[in-house]
Amino acid sequence: MVRGSEAHFRTIITNNPSPVVIPHNQQGRTFKVRTNALQSLPKYKGLAMEEPYFHLEAYDSMCNTIGGQGFSLEGKAKRWFYTLPSTSIYTWAEMQQRFLEEFYTAQKTNDARRNLRAFQQQSGEMFHDAFERFNMIIKNCPHHGIALWELLNAFHEGLSTKDEQNPMSITNGLFGTNYEQDDWAYKEQMAVTSKRKAQTGRRARPAIGRSQVQDVEDGGVQTTNQVINVCTNCNELGHASEICMVGQAPVE
Repeated sequence: MVRGSEAHFRTIITNNPSPVVIPHNQQGRTFKVRTNALQSLPKYKGLAMEEPYFHLEAYDSMCNTIGGQGFSLEGKAKRWFYTLPSTSIYTWAEMQQRFLEEFYTAQKTNDARRNLRAFQQQSGEMFHDAFERFNMIIKNCPHHGIALWELLNAFHEGLSTKDEQNPMSITNGLFGTNYEQDDWAYKEQMAVTSKRKAQTGRRARPAIGRSQVQDVEDGGVQTTNQVINVCTNCNELGHASEICMVGQAPVE
């Protein structure tokens, strides 16, 4: 036995340094962690630009796919984890709460609320991209506490002049007088339409480059136009909608 002043510097062995209490049954652990599964888990380092809610959702989704449990913290976040009291976390819900309390600060919440209320569509940004970006802010701060009517107003006010006028034409001038859920549904439908138009435009652009063929005849240049069909049913090139097979029942 070490005595004297040296006794105050002697290291000790701890039985369970981890904050997490791992459940056991009569046969031992209730799960088995594979090395390749651990490597597949998303990692959270505790950086300011990382989104805690997004990490938890990605982690949950991965665990539900591959099964089992794992460890997904690195760097600053991993150091914080080891400062938690030993055997203090018994459930996944407790772990999530401690994680969010540490990394989703009050300032981060204020920033998310400010970004929602002061949302602006960027120059050249398509409607569906702006709507997706607005929804991502909401998803990354589900405790924002902003009423749906205020979210609708903030998003609508932040749109470009063209996209701001579209809801009024779609709803025959009734946008803003409907139930908030109905007006939000209009925004969702506008986003779907916007994305379809963008996809159709991307598919049609290559056809423009192939539509003109130059032939050299007798020292001159002759330009001929080649007609390329674009199906209005599936938006694909090369056939007309009358012969499109998409959505048609098979012939018995």
